[in-house]
Amino acid sequence: MATSMPWKELLYSVQIHTGWEDRRARPAGPMGGGFELYRLLHIVDGSYALGEGLGLAQRRAGPGSVLFLPPGTAQHIERGVQTRENTIIFRVCLGDEQPDPRRVWNVDIPLILEPSFAPLVAQQMQPILALWWLDDLRHLRANGLLHLLITHIVEHYLRDYRANELPVRPSTTAIDPRILLAEELLVSRLNTWTTSDMAAAAGMERSAFARLYKQQRGEPPGALLDRARLNYAMACLSSGEPKLANIAASIGFTGLSSFARWFRRHTGATPVEWHRRARQG
Repeated sequence: MATSMPWKELLYSVQIHTGWEDRRARPAGPMGGGFELYRLLHIVDGSYALGEGLGLAQRRAGPGSVLFLPPGTAQHIERGVQTRENTIIFRVCLGDEQPDPRRVWNVDIPLILEPSFAPLVAQQMQPILALWWLDDLRHLRANGLLHLLITHIVEHYLRDYRANELPVRPSTTAIDPRILLAEELLVSRLNTWTTSDMAAAAGMERSAFARLYKQQRGEPPGALLDRARLNYAMACLSSGEPKLANIAASIGFTGLSSFARWFRRHTGATPVEWHRRARQG
């Protein structure tokens, strides 16, 4: 019998750290000193020494390895000479605070992704690394892609190690690449896309795509559409002085009232209230 995944109901967002964003005071995170930083690190060449403080049995990570590191662990890794890596540094926010990782995902990190899974994650890191620094809009799109990638990683480990908490699905089957393609393209088309558009991108009939998506993701594709739009809206509302009409239009709403009702139904706050809380944080 399928069971719920409470972590999917938590309205967390991810924000890629640029080093030059707003430096106003932020609420203290679980490690102290404001919002702490996560790292997703792909070793291209060379190696990293892994200290005992990580709590991992493995003491070295070589080429091709991907590490998922929580806040407060950067001092426990040592970069080897002539090592090349790709790194995404980001914050995880749950409302106005940064929660403990287990509260968000119910997965223990740090993680060294297994060799069969790491290449897929490294590949999905590439469009994020290519987008985030170009301009504000592409930075927001990169945040959306990273949100999907982190969800993919968490689902992978929940499927492997906590299968009793997931809807029934083939535990050894990788996510169909047609679904991954539709999810990636979705991020840049939030204002117009529907389940039918996702199916078309995957080269499938709508009903067949919906069945496959539900089988592999444990939820209908419409749930992803809502979550992706909500993540984008929250990111926009958390930065600068947003124009609500522009945000509503960018995720497919033709009127402010329908956008505000939808946003409040999912978050318990109006867009204006969310923006005010974010700025006060």
